[in-house]
Amino acid sequence: MLEEANNFLACPTCKSSLNLTSSEKKGNEIISGSLQCQNASCNNTFEIDNGIPNFLI
Repeated sequence: MLEEANNFLACPTCKSSLNLTSSEKKGNEIISGSLQCQNASCNNTFEIDNGIPNFLI
């Protein structure tokens, strides 16, 4: 997933913004990491694997 794509993504549960944490990058592409909901009451975390965020709950 491209790093800039996080500007357009939202939590599928509560529609809040997501914090991006990358553990592997190639240029501006995130290969692995996670997206965490900024809403404290929701606080869902979605893994990024092989450049694909997994938004299944």
